This record gives sequence, structure tokens and C-alpha cells, in this order.
Amino acid sequence: MISPTTALGVVRFLIWTKMRRIRADGLGRLDGFPRVHRTARTEVRVGARVRLFPGVRLSLTRPGASVRIGARTYFNRNVEINCSTSVDIGSDCAIAWDVLIMDNDAHSVNGVYGRAPIRVGDHVWIGQGARILKGVTIGDGAIVGTGSIVTRDVPPRALVVGSPARVISTDVTWEL
Repeated sequence: MISPTTALGVVRFLIWTKMRRIRADGLGRLDGFPRVHRTARTEVRVGARVRLFPGVRLSLTRPGASVRIGARTYFNRNVEINCSTSVDIGSDCAIAWDVLIMDNDAHSVNGVYGRAPIRVGDHVWIGQGARILKGVTIGDGAIVGTGSIVTRDVPPRALVVGSPARVISTDVTWEL
């Protein structure tokens, strides 16, 4: 039997996807209403059984920008995605609180805006306060340590930590 709290979260999800024109591939659960700021001709797509906690923010700043969140992925409190090209997050990912994922530099340097897509594979765990910066691909099964700043690609099943993040272990596995 479904709990009243879960039922309320599913109803919130239905309202949120309808009001914000979010494409959903199934039912999910919201424990608060994520803030979505978007320009024209942008897309947000979420997979089935996605769970979003309070304070999640999605900002799509340029036409053509897209954010995709795979099935059974959850974003803990205050996760922020700032997207001007594309951010693609795989299925079964665990994104801890206060994580920032940003595919752009937000300001120009010498008249040039740095932008590059971000891809997070399936079954990736991103620790609290981590920063994922433009152009990064994180391989399936990887773990990003708490407070890490990811500026380069992360191999599958690697554990990275630090600023800038560096591989400290390979062939890791993790479970919820």
C-alpha cells in the first residue's frame, strides 16, 4: 500500500510536469516543487521514478538547451543544474545535496563564452557539495567524492576526489 507522503509526492510530480511542460517518461516523486527557469525552445525530460527533493533548481539559459534525467535517479536538497547546451544524467544515479552541475562559464572571458555538454553515466554517485563543470563526461558506476570539483572526464567505475578531482581508485562498486 502506498503511504500518504508518497501519494502526495506523486501528485506534486504530476502537477509540476504539467504546469512546467516537463516531459516525463513515467511517474516520479517530488518532496517539494523544483524551480525551473527556462528560455524559449528548451527541453526538460525526466525518467520514471525520478525523485527530487526541496530546493532543486533547473536553469536552462539558451534556446536549444536540454536537461535529461534518467529513470530512478534522485536529486537531494539544493541540487542546481545550470544549462546552456545540454546536461544528460543517466539512470539510477544518486546526486547528494548542494551539488552544482554547470555546462557553461556564466560569463565571457575576452568576449568568449565557454560552453560544452555534460554527460553523467548510469549508476553514478555524486557526493555532497561537488561541482561538475562544462565538457565533462562521468562514466557509468563512478563515484565523485564530497566537495570535489570535476574539470576532466571520469572513467567508468572510478572514484575521484579533490579540487581538481583526480582518480584515487578504480574498479569501484557502490550500492544505495
